[in-house]
Amino acid sequence: MACWSGFGFFELDATSHWVPLLTAFGIAPLAWRLRSRVLLVFALIMFQFATVLAVVGVNEELSIPVSFFLSVFYIIVGLLVVDTEFADSRRVFKYVGFIGYFVFVYVFSFPDGAGLLDDIEFTDSAAIGYLSVLLVIVTVAWVRVLVTRHTRLDWFWRWQWGLVTISSVFVAGGCLGWIFTGWVLAIPMNLIFLAHSVFFIVQGGKEANAKLVSIVCLLFSVLVVTRYVDLFESLLVRSLIFLLLGAGLFLVGTFYSRLRKRDAQVPS
Repeated sequence: MACWSGFGFFELDATSHWVPLLTAFGIAPLAWRLRSRVLLVFALIMFQFATVLAVVGVNEELSIPVSFFLSVFYIIVGLLVVDTEFADSRRVFKYVGFIGYFVFVYVFSFPDGAGLLDDIEFTDSAAIGYLSVLLVIVTVAWVRVLVTRHTRLDWFWRWQWGLVTISSVFVAGGCLGWIFTGWVLAIPMNLIFLAHSVFFIVQGGKEANAKLVSIVCLLFSVLVVTRYVDLFESLLVRSLIFLLLGAGLFLVGTFYSRLRKRDAQVPS
């Protein structure tokens, strides 16, 4: 199916709207029935890939918000499947969702990246249909989390859910031509990216998850260095930024080390 949609799009200039449907109603239910996280990973990636290709074929500009809100949808579903018979799928939905989500939040942290939402023209009915249906589904899932899951979420996922909600509002507003353009969108996206990073680092430290802490520290460093290159020309300011970054990473390492020692001292 990936070859079908990929070769059809890149070699034959043909847009297939069947592949997302076959993935959503064929592969994903099979992964759910077999309780296969591996198949579910490929199903989610394939669905996003095929959907973006289908949207690009009719309206290239709308593919950006469509891909962003698909990632948001995966994150929200990850909060809803906890009480299902395939509760292990929550990690798959969250991981795949946050990968795409962080990519777009990072892109929107640039004024030029935020400007990608300015060029959207709602002229093609098929592309509008994709975005409209997706927004309705995301809204329904968001309301379901608010009604059935919000009070049962721990502090960490309440904050993450809130940050995802805020970023979604900004992106939706940018698509509709509101004032969320340039730095008006880029500044909140920088702050949202930093807030996500801080909460993931704290949670990873509490769980003694070295992999999560390392990955998020890397993402945090990339954002700081990017803004350092973009905004600051003074050598003194640049040196100060690197000192602050080094101090921040040192504090993270100290925090993680203390939690590991505390856990090691707790009798099993």
